[in-house]
Amino acid sequence: MRAPYYQMGGDSQFQMLYDNNFLYDSSMTTLMRDPPLWPYTMDFKSEQECNNPPCPIKPWEGVWELPLNYFDDLHNSSCHQLDACIADKTSWYDLLKTNFERHYKTNRAPLHIILRANWFYRQSNVLKDLEQFLDELAQNDDVYFVTMTQAVRWMQNPTPLNRISSFEPWNTCQVASSRDGNCDDHTVCIYNNITLPPVYNEPTYRYMRMCGTNEDCPRMYPWVDNPMGN
Repeated sequence: MRAPYYQMGGDSQFQMLYDNNFLYDSSMTTLMRDPPLWPYTMDFKSEQECNNPPCPIKPWEGVWELPLNYFDDLHNSSCHQLDACIADKTSWYDLLKTNFERHYKTNRAPLHIILRANWFYRQSNVLKDLEQFLDELAQNDDVYFVTMTQAVRWMQNPTPLNRISSFEPWNTCQVASSRDGNCDDHTVCIYNNITLPPVYNEPTYRYMRMCGTNEDCPRMYPWVDNPMGN
């Protein structure tokens, strides 16, 4: 799971993960560090820096943390998802390639690529640059595109390249037995004067798209301790 806005919930968050048999969390961001940080098990107390407290201070056996390593946006600043990075119109490919090589040429920690829809609307060339980057990586026989769950499964059972074709977690296509289609009616719920993280000192708006009509919107903005927005 990933906490909204990377806002950690401390040991209460990990108690929920543990009680409900979650495999991993991926909410803890890193500062600029070289080499990047590998995913790790929470069987022992985390030694990772805490950038969005409260962070867990107890061990949580069986739960993994997949830290969000920063991207170097090539402008002397860092970001943790592409739509938060700063890049010139011709440098998205360079940004992706440079950050991949920072992982690949050091300790080969997994490189997460978080994509949100608004990134593709920012500039017309981002899809082209992303496709070029992915096509080039696909030419390497030691680079794989996997889900976070698949990455954890490999760390639980490290398998060499000469046997990776028989590694079941990477060769099983899971298709949902049933999936609801898009809803016929949807609405955008708007909440104002919100001072929840990451904005504390200045009220702001929050938007939530959901199926239904405006009458179906939760009365309050759903958040920690009030997930139903009652």
